[in-house]
Amino acid sequence: MLRFALFFLCLLATNCYAEKRVALIIGNTAYQNLVPLINPARDARALADLLKSNGYQVLEKSDLTREQFLDTLEEFRHVHLPGATHAVMFYAGHGMAADGGDILAPVDLTYECDEKSGEAQIRRPVSWAEVERSLRDAPNLVVILDACRENPFKHCVKRGGGGNGFRSLSQTARSGTLTVNSTAMGALAADGPPGKGSPFAQALIKRLEASPDVDFRELFDGVAGEVAEVTGGRQVPEVLVRGASPRACLSGNCKKVEFSSISDEEVAWRIALASNRLEEYQAYSSRWPGGTHKNDAAEKTNNLLKLSASWKELEGKRDFQTLSAFIIGAAGTEFESLARFKQAELGKIEADAWERTDNVRELVAYETFLKTWPDGPHRDAAIGRRDELYQIRDAWHQIRASENESELQTFVGRYGWSEFGAEATARLVSIRQEKKLPRLKSIATLSAEEMAQILDGASLSFPSTGETIAFASSAMPSYRVSLGKDFLKQQLRQTFAREGVFQADITLTGRRSRIGGLGGIIKSKVDGTGSLFLIEMTGAEKTMQDVDNKDRNSATFQIIRDNFGYVCIGTTWQSTLSQVEPAKTVERCTIHR
Repeated sequence: MLRFALFFLCLLATNCYAEKRVALIIGNTAYQNLVPLINPARDARALADLLKSNGYQVLEKSDLTREQFLDTLEEFRHVHLPGATHAVMFYAGHGMAADGGDILAPVDLTYECDEKSGEAQIRRPVSWAEVERSLRDAPNLVVILDACRENPFKHCVKRGGGGNGFRSLSQTARSGTLTVNSTAMGALAADGPPGKGSPFAQALIKRLEASPDVDFRELFDGVAGEVAEVTGGRQVPEVLVRGASPRACLSGNCKKVEFSSISDEEVAWRIALASNRLEEYQAYSSRWPGGTHKNDAAEKTNNLLKLSASWKELEGKRDFQTLSAFIIGAAGTEFESLARFKQAELGKIEADAWERTDNVRELVAYETFLKTWPDGPHRDAAIGRRDELYQIRDAWHQIRASENESELQTFVGRYGWSEFGAEATARLVSIRQEKKLPRLKSIATLSAEEMAQILDGASLSFPSTGETIAFASSAMPSYRVSLGKDFLKQQLRQTFAREGVFQADITLTGRRSRIGGLGGIIKSKVDGTGSLFLIEMTGAEKTMQDVDNKDRNSATFQIIRDNFGYVCIGTTWQSTLSQVEPAKTVERCTIHR
């Protein structure tokens, strides 16, 4: 009789049999190579404390390396999950889609920026597949992800693998799992102000504290709506479930959900509204074509289809103005997040292009920039620089044939930084050399000795084209073995201040090429000025005849030093056997070691 009474009392109790509810809580903040975050560890700690106070056995970790992350997953699987009746997994930190899947970022994740594509090539991630393998035996599993925060790759133009946020959670989640992602698939989530937590974490903890008996699925719908409202539609959490949703709540004494009063259709509609994604509205309309919300679903689907078509047209363009207008029209949708990331991505590319353009300071560079970025953030600055150079060009054309040194010196003093100032500098030096006047103190061609001292072991760079020439006397011996010690001297019958070997990255017939060969700094017998002479060679030449019988590229450069740096005067790369007159160039150049 006593046993029967105890059994009857057990049936009346909410938890007849002892439940084991476990939770894995991870917050990564102190990233070594990515943009650091502020709130994940704090958010994880707040949720861990709340779960502990409501009877959960919690494994809490923060700032995990890849090895520590995997060890923690194994510990949770083998130590905490056995015998559990309910499980919660929470992760806060960087996360993203990469290489065809979703990944979580340990604090030691590394990356490299691809030079051509600008994408981040990711190393040492924790894949979502690795996480799922450790959670495959978790009963009544609830997964909470507050990741995809800001672009973590501060030095790269693009994220790796073509994704912003997670992409494939809805496809990979196992049946019976309830997953809430702090933002829509493919979108970014806010980290939030210091010390206050992310918008998602704030809403989650507030609602858990206020409604500990509410089923997680119902509670997450409320969280999604609150986050969407707080962020003005920029961040809309997504609630995903495969199969039957696990019955779980914070307190363990969950209110019974009367599903007869909330139909499957209404649940699907609420999910569609919370995510505001095209695929959710289409899924609702497909399953309930004559449903209660069919008209609203059709209207929202049509609007999102128009936005989708507009986005496809805009995605490959560099149009800031249209992009800004699109963001306003797409507010609160998945396309707003995509457009905002595109806007930030374009802004970085445009800023890098502007920096290169403004370093070159040439008219054609500003004109090209404005053609490429007609409505970019630096448009007005580029127009100002271009118009200024138009005026300088016109002024130079009026005096370019002048032999008035005072007039040329005035022009150089005012506009020497420009390409036209470089031409004026070369003109002024040429006039003085023709008149056999002494070198000016502030503007003069480098002597052979000065050139040898400055160029040996250094690189000569041309900002306008990005080309470089490296000259070094230390590599000369290998050529001397074949061709003899005084090869250049015998060939050119000139006095050399230095002989060496060069490597050049240049553009030949429209293609960037790397060539090399012998080089030397010739000393003028008239005034001692230097000229850098370069002749293309392969190193296979054994005799002077081998050199003479083959058509080769060659060049010579003189270098003028003035108050603005260096001006290089040279013949462009020309065939040694060609009868074509060598092309002359005058441009600003830099020398660096």
